[in-house]
Amino acid sequence: MDEEEAQALAQEELSRVEAAGYAVASEHIDTVVLKEVHGASGTGYEIEVSYQWRGGEHEEILVICRVTSKEWFSHRHVEESLHLRVPES
Repeated sequence: MDEEEAQALAQEELSRVEAAGYAVASEHIDTVVLKEVHGASGTGYEIEVSYQWRGGEHEEILVICRVTSKEWFSHRHVEESLHLRVPES
């Protein structure tokens, strides 16, 4: 697995989540979104994005993105996270 490529894929995915915002992320609480992509190197990756409340007040969402190589003999992964706070009124 190309760790730099996997990290770039994770950051790209989290950038999309961040751009969509808190309201969209809150619709995915307690879910996991899976998709398969191919990096520029041709390597296949599975991207897993999970959404969960951080703390009991439901003001912050923890988004975790895990990128795993689709190579059958590899169990390596890269994990990045993002915190989204409820927008100020």
